[in-house]
Amino acid sequence: MAQAAAIERFEGSLKQALKHVRLILDTERAPQLASQVHHQYQDKYVLAECMTNAALASQVNCLASLGLHAEHFERMAAWAGQGQAVSLCFQLRTVCTHDRVETREVEDPQKLVVESKVGAAVAAVFTSKVVTTVEEHFWKVEGRYQLSAVRGVGAEGGDRISILERTSHGEMTTSAEVPPHVGCHARHEVNVTWLLKQLEAPACSPRFRIDRKHAKCHTPRRNADVDAAEGHFAGLCAWTSKVRESLSTLFGLQPDTALQQQADQVVARCSAAVLVPVLPLLEEGAPGETAELAAPCGFGAERADGP
Repeated sequence: MAQAAAIERFEGSLKQALKHVRLILDTERAPQLASQVHHQYQDKYVLAECMTNAALASQVNCLASLGLHAEHFERMAAWAGQGQAVSLCFQLRTVCTHDRVETREVEDPQKLVVESKVGAAVAAVFTSKVVTTVEEHFWKVEGRYQLSAVRGVGAEGGDRISILERTSHGEMTTSAEVPPHVGCHARHEVNVTWLLKQLEAPACSPRFRIDRKHAKCHTPRRNADVDAAEGHFAGLCAWTSKVRESLSTLFGLQPDTALQQQADQVVARCSAAVLVPVLPLLEEGAPGETAELAAPCGFGAERADGP
């Protein structure tokens, strides 16, 4: 029952996405769900390969936007080609130290007025107010995170490539000598060796293929190549979730409430509204036309042999 409901939700999402695809593509293009287009069994393999390559290209673009350049990819791919494991490593460290103590006087806005009378006349007026001495503790807060590519265990300096690094400082205040943050150290790693082995130099273009002749290749889904791809995508997804949680901890140290709320909104939008331009679509081809890779604007669609 749960699996049937998941399939129904998935197909509903595809149909909704297909409406947007038809607005973007040329009017002559008519991509449809694979189940609604006559196709050969070979087209299922081509479709699986194209979708996987589109997902890999998306990941390469994401890493490039973080600071990985072509020469970095080539160097990492060379490591992977030599049989060495390559990982992405994210590290976050926050420190909170006591800086100083300051005192200030706060006057109560309310005043007590007492009049002294002699007979009917006021002889004197006494005014009193409460002044409280407030003690404030100031704390220095530092946050630092970095993203790097690591060969093996990263024992030597040449085994690391710095991708991104940021350091920030701030100040927090408490009324007691109790730190507002205890500090933390997080380290998250994910193996990207499989991803690098799918890239073709010099443009770092994905070239994922399913080995149809492999003894364990049974269907477009049940084969060693797709299993390896699924394991890679699942691992990277789990890693990005951990990185997002660690960054949320850092954003929580923002003393400005308005800026903190703004950061929380940005994180929420990033995690809930990510564009996924990879759809399992087929397009009816002319009679006798063989399957071919669609243009990049085809959103992962493949042409199928005509009936």
